[in-house]
Amino acid sequence: MPPHNPFIFESPVTGPHFIGREREVNLVLDRISNHSRGSIALAGERRIGKTSLLHTISSSDVISRWNMDTAKSIFVYLDCGSIPRFSMSQFWQTVLRKLNQQLKRIADTESLRSTIATLVNGPDIVTQDIEFLLDDLDEAGWVWVLSLDEFEWLIRLDIENESLTRDLLGGLRALMNHVPRVLSLIVATRQPLHELCQDIRCMGSPFYNSFVYVHLRPFQADEAERLLAQRLDGTSVWFTTEERAFLYTLAGRHPLLLQAAAFCLFNAKAADGDSSDLASIREQFASLVGHQFEDLWRWSTPREKLLLLALALDDPSSVGWLLRWAHERESLSLRGLIAESKNQGLRLFSEVFRQWLLDNDYRLLDDGFKRWAKDKGHGQWLVEYAYLPPVSTGQVQPPQATKPKAPVIFISYSHQDRKYKDALAQHLRVLQGSELVEQVWDDALIAAGEDWEMHIGQAIAKAQVAIFLISADALNSDFIRRKEIPELLRRRQEEGLLLMPVITRPCAWKTVEWLRKLQVRPVEGKPLSRDADRFLDEDLAALAEEVARLLGFNI
Repeated sequence: MPPHNPFIFESPVTGPHFIGREREVNLVLDRISNHSRGSIALAGERRIGKTSLLHTISSSDVISRWNMDTAKSIFVYLDCGSIPRFSMSQFWQTVLRKLNQQLKRIADTESLRSTIATLVNGPDIVTQDIEFLLDDLDEAGWVWVLSLDEFEWLIRLDIENESLTRDLLGGLRALMNHVPRVLSLIVATRQPLHELCQDIRCMGSPFYNSFVYVHLRPFQADEAERLLAQRLDGTSVWFTTEERAFLYTLAGRHPLLLQAAAFCLFNAKAADGDSSDLASIREQFASLVGHQFEDLWRWSTPREKLLLLALALDDPSSVGWLLRWAHERESLSLRGLIAESKNQGLRLFSEVFRQWLLDNDYRLLDDGFKRWAKDKGHGQWLVEYAYLPPVSTGQVQPPQATKPKAPVIFISYSHQDRKYKDALAQHLRVLQGSELVEQVWDDALIAAGEDWEMHIGQAIAKAQVAIFLISADALNSDFIRRKEIPELLRRRQEEGLLLMPVITRPCAWKTVEWLRKLQVRPVEGKPLSRDADRFLDEDLAALAEEVARLLGFNI
């Protein structure tokens, strides 16, 4: 019977399986064990080990090393994605139920549990209720560490929920600063907390200013070696120096990827004692982690994507971009996607990831990214290198002669602004006649009796350019505010959708948080309706020409 495979990559690890991260664990425990009860913002890539670390710091053998009274320290872990509905009360009800579960195991906590039960069963829970609970915990000599994993789930920036998010973060900040100091908060996110919350308006100091930041990177070399040695200990299988080096070319030192690669190598050696078929091991590994590579790509910025492609292709352009784009270079390094090479400078962390990029570049480059590259002057580079079909050998082939598909323009408007929408569509159709645009879409194209909401959703999903006609009627439209704008903003943020606000009639558009951050048209926000529509054609012709330039047409 073959030995049991000891490598774990499907789920977080706990207890003796947790390897390394001494510096990060010590920093977290140093902050939460002192009398100031500091709070921690933990950041790192998906499956880099954040959840495993949160569980490790709550183990009694770990916290006892920091002179924390294990009998009087309550650690509550919550995956924020498990909260069914987003509201202040729902959040605190979920947290308090978990706190009550912990207290049930401890003697002489009936009074605290009675207080918590009253809060959970009440109509609403507000910040002041939790402050009174903290006073009760302090009186009983307790310290409470609340770990909020996947904290992104609570950060809602859409119009309907932004105020709820602001209230929740303001309440958490007040509780972290509450005297006596009872509560330490640990939040785990993919993005650094200050980037995640930077668009939330706060009264007073921002929420993210109250944290010590800890960023989880891939393993150090000694941590990776210890991981392999510990997992193999007690089995009949051992990896040679050459085999371990092979694993690092596949996975770098990313904890999950390294364990997945070791899992494949272990199976090969356990079956017949031989690892000579490295190509087969590499292929099995690639099939196991393709979804992880998709995730790493999806969460990269346009500049990071361009750098990754250039490094995959060994293109000389990457040298200059790495020098100029310091922020992106640092981000890719923190995320573990690039690493130092002894003789070649910076390189991709994994040869399998490099091959995955080469095999999938034709699919990965969405229209938003291509448009960004053209706008920033990198369009020719993409035409020459990155519109290629899959190449199994990883060798770059000559560019294909296929013509990129022309974009779709979506127009969002209130029916009170129909005349401005019709005039705009007329000017944009000049671009359609020149084959710069595939279609200019607005709801007038929906036939009678069809599901208009479904068609609008499909049109938004298909569009590469969206023009939002701004007026008081548009800003007050329930459907536009709830359905169209959140999706357009999401696609702008995540996919590079070109969103152009155009002021049709005078209104208080500068009071709208997301809108005042965007460059509006006409220039200086002068409405199309000014001087009884005198400049309407002039403004719309200029807008159509600007769209053409942004789509790469030289005027």
